[in-house]
Amino acid sequence: MPGVKCTIDNCHYWSPGNECVANQILITNDATAAKLPDRYDAKQVESIVSTMGETPAGTCTDTCCKTFEHGGSKSKSKG
Repeated sequence: MPGVKCTIDNCHYWSPGNECVANQILITNDATAAKLPDRYDAKQVESIVSTMGETPAGTCTDTCCKTFEHGGSKSKSKG
């Protein structure tokens, strides 16, 4: 996803340069995220967003990326 930086190098959508290569991402507040499955793919994002409405957050720590999919570490061993 052009312009979206992500440092979670064990995510399936992580690419060198800390780029997110997902077609779409879903970020919501923690309260809503706790009610949803662990991850959403691009097709699911469209359907869930149209029904969930707005989900305000008080701080950045109240938010959650629901697109993360474990993909194994792609970074080199540090030691």
